Amino acid sequence: MNSLIITSIEQGLIFAVLAMGVFITYKILDIADLSVEGSFPFGAFVFAKLVSIGFHPVPATITAFFVGTLAGLLTAMLFTKVKIKPILSGILTMTILYSVNLRTNGKANVPLFNYGSIFDLGPKLVILTLIVLLIKICLDLFLKTETGYLLIATGDNEALVRSLGTDSNKYKLIGLMIANGLVALSGALMAQYQGFADMTMGIP
Repeated sequence: MNSLIITSIEQGLIFAVLAMGVFITYKILDIADLSVEGSFPFGAFVFAKLVSIGFHPVPATITAFFVGTLAGLLTAMLFTKVKIKPILSGILTMTILYSVNLRTNGKANVPLFNYGSIFDLGPKLVILTLIVLLIKICLDLFLKTETGYLLIATGDNEALVRSLGTDSNKYKLIGLMIANGLVALSGALMAQYQGFADMTMGIP
């Protein structure tokens, strides 16, 4: 029973990282971003590719975050530049990432049992707790900056942000990039936790 509770908490902490990413788009920006369904396994497959070619798990996990931001960048470009509706932009990005994920490792399921993970550094619960706390603190500090306030204002009242002489699309781009980066990071953590990266990881 104790092991079941600990496992549930550990998985909950991994999904907490995903939740913080989704919170930015759905709650702060008020954008239905479906690209997260693609960026979650994208982070897992990027991590799998990096460790398979010799990267240490820690930089591979961090890289998964930064590569994941590119998914948000693509969605933002489709939304703000091509003028495609946000929900359709997310679906297009999700579909593109499905192909990218397959191309990255050449198969739909990549076992990771023979490679190291970030959890080799210590107890899983402790490491995940530290990661979630660090992200939460960084996110809170960011939202209290001028950029963070304007990001929040963009979701609440976009016309107000534009009246200040600021391009609201810039903050949509920043929000979508951070959100998808966090979701990709969550995917990389889940891949290490369960020992494999799979195409169906982003399907609810």
